Amino acid sequence: MSRTRWSMAVAALALSTLAATCGGTAASASPRSGGRSGLTASDTGVTPSTITIGLISSFSGPFSSTFADTADGARARFALQNAHGGVDGRKLKLITADDESSLTATATATQALLTKHPFGVIGFSGFLIGGAYRTLQQAGVPVTGGAFDGPEWGLPPNTNMFTYTGGVDPHYPASTLLGKFLKSVGAKSVATLAFNNPSSTASILDQVESDTAAGLSNCYENTSIPNGAVDLSVEVLAIKNAKCDATVASFVDSSDIALSTQLQQAGLHPIELYYTGYDQSTLDQPSARQAAQGDYFLASTVPLTDKYPGAANFLGALKKYDPSYTGGIPDFGLIGGWLSADLMIRGLEAAGKNPTRQAFIKKLRAVKGYDAEGLLPSPVTFQFGQVPKKGCAYVMQLKGDQFVVANGGKPACGQLIPNSNTR
Repeated sequence: MSRTRWSMAVAALALSTLAATCGGTAASASPRSGGRSGLTASDTGVTPSTITIGLISSFSGPFSSTFADTADGARARFALQNAHGGVDGRKLKLITADDESSLTATATATQALLTKHPFGVIGFSGFLIGGAYRTLQQAGVPVTGGAFDGPEWGLPPNTNMFTYTGGVDPHYPASTLLGKFLKSVGAKSVATLAFNNPSSTASILDQVESDTAAGLSNCYENTSIPNGAVDLSVEVLAIKNAKCDATVASFVDSSDIALSTQLQQAGLHPIELYYTGYDQSTLDQPSARQAAQGDYFLASTVPLTDKYPGAANFLGALKKYDPSYTGGIPDFGLIGGWLSADLMIRGLEAAGKNPTRQAFIKKLRAVKGYDAEGLLPSPVTFQFGQVPKKGCAYVMQLKGDQFVVANGGKPACGQLIPNSNTR
């Protein structure tokens, strides 16, 4: 079975191992921009005045509860850039395609998107692994995204694919990060749950290895849950019968809250960790907020408060450039759209005044110290198939009507587990 991170967060999503060391750099006060002279139509999707970028994500179907606003994040980042002159004087244009939360629809949507001739594609989708990535690679299209759908982001010949979490290990080893964290908050026996799709399943298999490395037992494992399921009564009963004291779910937001609610209704109060759900919707729904009290959520960025300059700049830009944003903590889709667009901009800048796809791929691969203007918890590099041995991520806990940073206010960190691709 193909396996990879599930991040936001990350994420996660690519977050479960985060290909970055702890640290960071100061956020820039304004976006990068350039001049206008000598511009040509240098490659597909590039004119002397514009650059067209495509985006694929889940705007409908069960994954839309997390990804429906991905395009809003990308549009806001492009709008900010355009307000400061674009990239070397060219304005950025976004065109979108709906993967419909389906492997088959993703392949069709990708082919249709390429008929519109974008220069590059933001692939913030859990379904590129179904073969859509091959279409993009064969066309030589630069791709940016979150790398939570499959291992293809680090496998030859896909050097056209870049994730904002940095390099992706082609052998997709797990990390000790989450197992160590769970142990630190008192977990001993962990139930792990995933949807029956490659990305969600892969992340939970990695979670089991992380738990095992930390000395935790695997009391219950289920990787056959339908995408977007909200009736989890059978799983809750199994967790109760197995006497698990912790649960980890690789779900989208709606399923996260459903599981947390049904655990509470069953009189269970395990330690709960979710890969998504660190967002305003969890706070705004009274029933969700009540059910998720004390639960832990991975963050795909630095904590989204004014304490962190990168977060403050990001939230301020959303208020100005995303008409649908009404404040609070953006969800994984909105953040991922922004980050993927920012990485696309960084690649365009690296490619030179008259960018080509080939130059984009070559030059972005050499970029070091990328941190999305201070929004990422750690600076990353993009060496193909390589990741640092140490990774860090923030874990947030819901207390009352707000999220607070767990782990004593510091990022949780861990080491990659060698030779962990045993399943």
